Amino acid sequence: MKKNSKRSEDAADLRRKAEALARKQVDRTSKEIASLSPEEIGKILHELRVHQIELEMQNEELRTAQAEIEEMRARYFDLYDLAPVGYITVSEKGLILEANLTAVSQLGVNRGELPKRPLTRFILKEDQDIYYLHRKELFESGEPQLCELRLAGPDGVAFWARLQATFAKGPDGEPLCRVAISDISEYKRAEEKLRQSEERFRALHNASFGGIAIHDKGLILECNQGLSELTGYSLDELIGMDALLLIAPETRDQVTNNILAGYEKTYEAVGLRKNGELYPVRLEARNIPYKGKTVRTVEFRDLTESKQAQEALHRIEWMLSRKSAELTGDYDQPYGDLSELNTNRLIYDSVGRKFLKNIANDFMKLLESSSAVYEKNGDYALGLFASGWCRFMDQASRELCDTNDNKEALDCGKWICHDCCWKEASQPAIASGRPVDIECQGGIRLYALPIVAGDEVIGAINFGYGDPPRDREKLSELAEKYKVPLDELTKKAKEYQSRPSFIIETAKDRLQTSAHLIGEIVRRKITEKEILSLNKQLERKVAEKTRELRERIDALERFHDATIEREFRVKELRDEIERLKSRDKK
Repeated sequence: MKKNSKRSEDAADLRRKAEALARKQVDRTSKEIASLSPEEIGKILHELRVHQIELEMQNEELRTAQAEIEEMRARYFDLYDLAPVGYITVSEKGLILEANLTAVSQLGVNRGELPKRPLTRFILKEDQDIYYLHRKELFESGEPQLCELRLAGPDGVAFWARLQATFAKGPDGEPLCRVAISDISEYKRAEEKLRQSEERFRALHNASFGGIAIHDKGLILECNQGLSELTGYSLDELIGMDALLLIAPETRDQVTNNILAGYEKTYEAVGLRKNGELYPVRLEARNIPYKGKTVRTVEFRDLTESKQAQEALHRIEWMLSRKSAELTGDYDQPYGDLSELNTNRLIYDSVGRKFLKNIANDFMKLLESSSAVYEKNGDYALGLFASGWCRFMDQASRELCDTNDNKEALDCGKWICHDCCWKEASQPAIASGRPVDIECQGGIRLYALPIVAGDEVIGAINFGYGDPPRDREKLSELAEKYKVPLDELTKKAKEYQSRPSFIIETAKDRLQTSAHLIGEIVRRKITEKEILSLNKQLERKVAEKTRELRERIDALERFHDATIEREFRVKELRDEIERLKSRDKK
């Protein structure tokens, strides 16, 4: 209504101005008309009528345009001023040039107060840097920018706002910033509630005594800190990781089948840590709804301590049930004593066969398997076979050599147990100066240590350990390789008494002590020989020096006697001269 009244007043004012102008021109127009002919007046009247029609048509177009403009203004008002988000135009210096009603309401000021005021006046001090970088990036790049910060609303109450800014140019080409302000306070409150909820969930999640993961067909979606500590991976590494990579290859198929089958009972597998360490793990999984789909949650529980407790119990049971054993019998093989072929003899002669057996007894009474002591050139200083399995396999491989000569058998390359014990375990230990732990071709394992005397490796000592294979396929392969009956080999495997792992580790420690003891004995023997040799050399030198000294003493004594005799002769001559002088005076 106010706009229509204003347009009426404008039209009346325009008419008054036109009438005043017409009165000024009336006298001049009357004189001009009096001088015209009727034909000319008629032509002018025609032109005036046409011009009047044209003006009426133009006036109608102007009214239509005016109506459209009014309609556009109304739409602009609805779209701009009544928009659900605030719109402002900011100069390059950060001054507000324009603002819609929503922005005015958001900032809690009168519309007339906003122009030429800096937008930073409404931004909380803590968030000023966010806006500075936001505006700087916009004017430098010209690309749309978005940021979230807090604005001071009505009564100074801050609210969270999302600012979406675009670059524009003003009428004179000056750079402008057009900003859309969205109140996201509700979103932020919901976000904070969600964060708190997630924190409570994660706190409960992390309070579990095991590792927990939520996965979709193996792909980890969520996990707790316990899983990170259990596996050695960080949380960031675990999220998005294939959960099967946390399982050792030997049990991965089992876990995969349980996932596909939706298995929900507890079962055991072998876990794989980031550093490659294997550990026993108990898994328990459930299908659960998660973000609109069904996924699985699984708990990883480390069984290492439980297994260690079982091992400790087994250790006690084994120690209580086992009788003390000593290697007092003859454990040489039917083919004889291979140390008789020893040409190096450094270890054999320095320690002696009997004492070597006593040393070996320290660890062999724990394992009752097999042991050998080698000189540096590979000659045997000692060979013992206590277990039925080791004696059987060694004798079987010896018979493959098809000769009664032990020297020929050692060199033929068919003596499987000898070649494995020397070439694959003891010789590499001598060459490297480090322990060697390998799988023996006879179905168990071999552990070899170098023997060091002083700074020199002089030989090696080893023993066999571990259980023989029990599965028929592996036993069949060994029976074929060693040319022995499968049934007899199976019987020997069943007769072997398993040793707890702690017994094997204890035997390894004692083997280290034995290697050190043998090396020390040999070093002392070598030192004794060197001392004896030095003593003999010293005695020879003392005898030589004594002889030289005696000869010098004898020469001095002869010189002394000669000197005394010469002095006596001189005295006699002097006496004779004095006597002659006395006679001449008379």
